[in-house]
Amino acid sequence: MPDNSRVLVIDDDEPVRLLCRLDLSYEGFDVLEARDGVEGLEKATEQHPDVIVLDRMMPVMDGLTVLRELGRNPQTSTIPVLMVTARALPSDRLESWIAGAAAHLDKPFVIQDLTDTVRRLSQMGPAELRAHRADMLTRVRELAS
Repeated sequence: MPDNSRVLVIDDDEPVRLLCRLDLSYEGFDVLEARDGVEGLEKATEQHPDVIVLDRMMPVMDGLTVLRELGRNPQTSTIPVLMVTARALPSDRLESWIAGAAAHLDKPFVIQDLTDTVRRLSQMGPAELRAHRADMLTRVRELAS
């Protein structure tokens, strides 16, 4: 079981938020929710979660914009972000990695993959997270070329 790590789920789709909340709460995570990118940025800054689960395609502010804003803010730049999206091309993954994602899951995702990825990200320190991002960016660039 995790050590009560706090996870912020930013997704405009209520059933997806509910699924994440139920599963992650059952696994021992403290789950916060946001309905859009603007609300998500506010909660990330105020609550400083250990991990963010972020939908890429949302109205008001899309996930890539949220990801870039999180990276620009010193208060949120070290929070690992798991991007979840139906956009699964290598070029889409590359955009996510360039914007600062720490991990990527395609929708529809297997709930165990969500839990395992959030758990792994919640245990990463800042140095390990930077190395992981750099490694994944290299791998995705190779796939995209």
